[in-house]
Amino acid sequence: MDNKDMDWLRSKSNTLKFHFSHMELDASKYIQTKRIELGQQVLALHRIYLDTKQWIQMRDAAIGRPRNEIQSNIFDHLKSLRKSGTIICPVSYSVFVELMNQSDEQTRLATARVIDELAGGCCILPPHVLTEREILYFLLQHGVNGRIQIAPTPAVVWTKIPFVFGEFVPQSSALKPEVMGAIRRSMDDLLCDLTVEEFVSQLGTRTWGIKAVESNFLAEISQGKRDHANDHSSFHQLLCSEVAGILDAHRNMLEHVMIFCAEMNGVTAGVSDAERESGGKMLADLIYSAFKHKKVKDQLPQIHIGASLHAALRWDKNRKYEFNDFEDIRHASVALPYFDVFCTERGLCHQIRQKLLKLDEVYSTKVISGDDEFLAHLDLLMGA
Repeated sequence: MDNKDMDWLRSKSNTLKFHFSHMELDASKYIQTKRIELGQQVLALHRIYLDTKQWIQMRDAAIGRPRNEIQSNIFDHLKSLRKSGTIICPVSYSVFVELMNQSDEQTRLATARVIDELAGGCCILPPHVLTEREILYFLLQHGVNGRIQIAPTPAVVWTKIPFVFGEFVPQSSALKPEVMGAIRRSMDDLLCDLTVEEFVSQLGTRTWGIKAVESNFLAEISQGKRDHANDHSSFHQLLCSEVAGILDAHRNMLEHVMIFCAEMNGVTAGVSDAERESGGKMLADLIYSAFKHKKVKDQLPQIHIGASLHAALRWDKNRKYEFNDFEDIRHASVALPYFDVFCTERGLCHQIRQKLLKLDEVYSTKVISGDDEFLAHLDLLMGA
């Protein structure tokens, strides 16, 4: 790495000296306070989720090659509304991975610059972290609290782009805890100050995320869907089956949540493998029962939206699985519960709005497909 490659780092403020002179600060509390402050700022704005297609369209408008005049007007409106402090367009894990998989470096960096302009480097935590936090807050809402105090989920799901894959905590047993704490705080300051363009430029050009779903896999699961088409007598029964599958896939996470709750309530003794598994199963049974008896509305969105959209795909006996179905569900699971507006393609919009689900109504989120509808919404915001 030559000197030019380090120019971005030299432009950042170095807070390490400050943190070494304030050893009394707790690193976890310091970082948590910053995230809650960020969350308060984001929640005060009109949050618009753009899927990857919209980000590419906005990039094309930004570099002077819009596909049509409407998309150019949309970009101008978004810039104006962002500058006035009306809106913000945070990105998600799925959007970021698809950004990194753009093959051309120049257009990838151009997209990153547009994200900097409209999102301010802000993103939402990845689905696996959201799921864990939603489950924990669900427990607190249902009386499993004791000494645990956390902010409501919508306030603690926002972060900066270097943490788009999840918050990480550097540790070293070779350093004193107070020294490690100062380093953690300083490193968090640095990473939160990175722009999307700076972060993307340092990651290189390798392919990220899950590889494209292969056509033979799509054929296999479509055949499996046909083979089990008559296994469920009602949509709700099918939905509960999907919930059970999601909970089984997250059994390690459920065990971790139960151990966390026990530790926060003063249980310090070691936990055996049998106790760990029993606790996870107990939590899975609790969540499944809540869905089965229709006690869950919007408290567990990652589970609810994922299960609902998967169940709807299975319930429609004539529909085959398509290439983008799984990524579409990840977009929807993040956008619907945490954004005011979800801009997506017509097919996913129809799935979300369908009478069987009405997920847009459940989560009070405006779901938009089509440039005309999006521009009309922005016009209203411009006139507000």
